[in-house]
Amino acid sequence: MKFQDIYRFFQDPPPVYLEKEVAVCYILAILLKREVLTALS
Repeated sequence: MKFQDIYRFFQDPPPVYLEKEVAVCYILAILLKREVLTALS
């Protein structure tokens, strides 16, 4: 997931609407998971 994907999500949300707070938490969780996996490698 790139920042362009995040920007596109907020500009043109998918048909299933998430609250923005939930979306932010989801995006941060993905980025954090990637960071942890990178650190462990």
